Amino acid sequence: MLNPKIPKPISKRKCTFERKDGKDRNALKNIDFLRDLTGKIIGGIEIFEDVTDILEKDKMLRRITKAVESSDEGIGLANIDGVMIFVNHSLIKLFGYTKEEYLGIGTPGALIVDKSIRKEIDDTNDKGKSWKGEVQMQHKDGSVLDIFLRVDVVKDDQDNPIGYMGIHTDITEKKKIRRRLDKYMKELKRSNTELEQFAYIASHDLQEPLRKIQAFSDRLVKKYKDSIDERGQDYMERMQSAAMRMQEMINDLLSYSRVTSRSNPFLKVDLNEILEEAISDLETRISREKGKVEVCKLPEIKGDKVQLRQVLTNLIGNALKYHKPDVPPIVKITSETNTENCIIHISDNGIGFDISLADKIFQPFQRLHGRGKYEGTGIGLAICKKIAIRHKGDITVESAPDKGSIFTLTLPLNHMEEPNENE
Repeated sequence: MLNPKIPKPISKRKCTFERKDGKDRNALKNIDFLRDLTGKIIGGIEIFEDVTDILEKDKMLRRITKAVESSDEGIGLANIDGVMIFVNHSLIKLFGYTKEEYLGIGTPGALIVDKSIRKEIDDTNDKGKSWKGEVQMQHKDGSVLDIFLRVDVVKDDQDNPIGYMGIHTDITEKKKIRRRLDKYMKELKRSNTELEQFAYIASHDLQEPLRKIQAFSDRLVKKYKDSIDERGQDYMERMQSAAMRMQEMINDLLSYSRVTSRSNPFLKVDLNEILEEAISDLETRISREKGKVEVCKLPEIKGDKVQLRQVLTNLIGNALKYHKPDVPPIVKITSETNTENCIIHISDNGIGFDISLADKIFQPFQRLHGRGKYEGTGIGLAICKKIAIRHKGDITVESAPDKGSIFTLTLPLNHMEEPNENE
């Protein structure tokens, strides 16, 4: 029989030891005593059990548990039989159930309103795959929440399924905002379509009576010119001039409404060819003003060739038109590209304008100068702006009085799909 005073084996204790390679390891240390036949201690054995990996996994598990518990997203775990075994605080708060009530509900998808989606989730998980999508789920008070749900299959180290994890994100408010935005967008598209139709129909309806005014005023001038006194002739000239301006405004209004209603599909176009055509159209004005247009190499992009030609013709034409008296206009066209856009700068040495009026010049029928000094209706830049926006681009301007102007046209290099505003 052993002496009861003889020490018993020391129980396992945590310790740290350094390996030959200098790395510290965690271990459980156990000392057992060796005794002779009389029970006398004659030595001891130290037994070390390396538990570094176990402790690291335990530490990681505690961190994961803490992160899951503090997550803003509702997270629930179910075992392989579909019985809930864990819910975090956010999930309890999201659906209004207590922890005990929720653990008795069943699978993570038990609150989904649409039963067909529940089956879809189960079928997907049965194949070992994750399921994610937008669903409607019922709150404890009976209200319905819009939820983005992800259900993952939890597997062990041997890749065997052992349960399910559901991650719930409340998107109820986002869905409400999205529905309101969709409603506003539909109303806006309908309103824009109606405005375009109104502009088109009204312009056509105005054409016929306007042509009659012009035709009868021409007859009056030809047949009764000698019978009308000087004041009467002045009235006739004013009437003809007003009719001509009205005709120009109607044509411009039609052009503005047709930017989206009668547009062409986007194709690959060479901006150099379009620029050459635009300058050719302006050849008479360039010669008359003794002007000069300096060009650079431009890239190929996807766009509406007719509309892009209209933009370049208008911008270069304006640069030629608004020149200083007795100073020949010089228009310089430069460009740069980045990964997404082509940026074209059209600068001139003209009269310029106060930059505080920059927004005004892109509005229909807005003019900074009187009709008597410079021709036009004031809608050209508005059309250019609308065309640029249709191409998912933009037009901006920098200017100062007597310092000239720089118009910057930004266009995407690869606009893959043409937007359809009339859908």
